[in-house]
Amino acid sequence: MKGLDKEALSEYNKALEIDPGHENALYNIAQLYDKTGNVDEAIRYYNRTVEINVSNADAQYRLGKDYMKKKQYDDAIDAFHTAVMSDPNNVEIYNDLGTAYKAKGMEKDAEGYFSIYKKKSKKVK
Repeated sequence: MKGLDKEALSEYNKALEIDPGHENALYNIAQLYDKTGNVDEAIRYYNRTVEINVSNADAQYRLGKDYMKKKQYDDAIDAFHTAVMSDPNNVEIYNDLGTAYKAKGMEKDAEGYFSIYKKKSKKVK
């Protein structure tokens, strides 16, 4: 980690010492680990974030993306499904769900989510 990131991590850890359930600190630590490529630690902190607030769609989505990097497709699908329930207008989640199902060889499910992605993408533009 670089200087500013180390400082930020230190500050977030101080916040966690005061309040171990500080959702924003946990989420920001996860993002720092993501930024540095430490996917395992990012997953750990995204999981802690969603334990506190299961409806945190962004944390769920990023958790799903990290599970995809590790080829843990079932976990990715679970995270993406939870994310889309909290943020059904985020069209990218549907695309990532399609990608996860395709990676598992579940073509019909993948096609369904790619179709939803295409329909919702047209509405957004």
